[in-house]
Amino acid sequence: MAYGAARFVESSLRALDGDGDVYECTFVQSDLTELPFFASRVKIGKNGVEAIISSDLQGLSENTMNFMQLGKYEWDLWEIF
Repeated sequence: MAYGAARFVESSLRALDGDGDVYECTFVQSDLTELPFFASRVKIGKNGVEAIISSDLQGLSENTMNFMQLGKYEWDLWEIF
């Protein structure tokens, strides 16, 4: 956990310094899936997330897609309460 946080902070500082080639994985709000939030690779710039890399989701296994559907079902249940 600490390593992941340190890596993300380092990448964020590089982006703030003007490095235009900074990519990290993070949990973000997006419309790539039916879930409101999803862990995705993003391009980070001076103003935060500049792009969500959707090509990483291509070729997911059927098993992974089933787990995503299960997550959507559970999310919908939590929204009821």
